[in-house]
Amino acid sequence: MKLFLLVIVALVGVTMADIDCSGVVDIIVPTGENRFSPAIQSDVPAGCWVTWRWDTGFHNVVQGDISFFELPDGFRSGDPAKEGVFSYRFLTEGDYYYYCEPHRDSDTMVGIIRVVGNAPAATVTVFMPLVALAGVVSMW
Repeated sequence: MKLFLLVIVALVGVTMADIDCSGVVDIIVPTGENRFSPAIQSDVPAGCWVTWRWDTGFHNVVQGDISFFELPDGFRSGDPAKEGVFSYRFLTEGDYYYYCEPHRDSDTMVGIIRVVGNAPAATVTVFMPLVALAGVVSMW
């Protein structure tokens, strides 16, 4: 009977380089008001999360084109709700238009996120594999 056992173990880690998101602030809908504050966020580094918060009214967050019509593959917080928290991570440079669906025609329930740079590529770290080879040979 011959029995050989080969075990290979490799640990792989994927990390993103440190991104300074300290200047990114939450976008809120002030209590009792129909407006985003701030409506425009400039110079958001790619790779950062932006969070919208509201606790009254009937709101949501929908990514739109420059005319504030919904983009089929854009971000969306869901259906309008009385309260909500929604976060989205911006990975690519560009202007991202957004609006509140029930208040899209309002000048104050629309906004722009201006993202600069591109998110750094993920760093892949491969740790040395551990290889164990054991063999048993016996004769009958």
